Amino acid sequence: MVQAVPDVLCVGLPPRQAVAALAIASFRCILALPLLMDRAGAVSKKTREPTDPELVAACLSGDASSWERLLRRYERMIYSVPARLHFDIDERQDVFQTVCYRILENLHALADAARLRSWILTITIRECNHLIRAKYLRRRQDPEDCALGLQDPNADTFEIYLRSEREQLLREAFEELPERCRELVRMLFLADTKSLYEDLAKHFGLSAETIGSLRHRCLSNLRQLLHSRNL
Repeated sequence: MVQAVPDVLCVGLPPRQAVAALAIASFRCILALPLLMDRAGAVSKKTREPTDPELVAACLSGDASSWERLLRRYERMIYSVPARLHFDIDERQDVFQTVCYRILENLHALADAARLRSWILTITIRECNHLIRAKYLRRRQDPEDCALGLQDPNADTFEIYLRSEREQLLREAFEELPERCRELVRMLFLADTKSLYEDLAKHFGLSAETIGSLRHRCLSNLRQLLHSRNL
């Protein structure tokens, strides 16, 4: 279980007192990342998820558990950006940690909570660009690298932004499916080994013919959810 974030982080963020606590909470984000990433793939009981504005309001009102919920919602999106830029594991964790810090530090200043996803994605891309620039400047100090000729690093951040946002919308649509549909889709399309209808029938306690009908309904529901998000 991720340790609770101190309440001071969610209300007003007093500069002096909050900085140390923010750093601690940000470090806890990194420690929690493997646990949360693993847990994201597990089948859990379906409950209504708060909207982004509700989540932001809960955090700013002092609900410490809302930070963990916010992190679970957007951790994969945050982590996908440095992964696309081919950062190594340490660099990805550095970006993730910094983004956690920026969110906690500036959440109270977010003007439109409905744009939380875009806001977090923009922060993530900005931090990645900072790291790219820092690496580029360090390499310019290396005579061997300079002899090879270095180009100014201008990652196609707009393309990364669009892809990362699309993936996040796909994840959100998938999580809105009923629990049985989520499990079926995982076993059909996301598992390392393909499941036969006979195996699925035994798993769900249904006939093979019923599995085919269930597959059709689940994919139809998913298409409708994607359509509602203009995907």
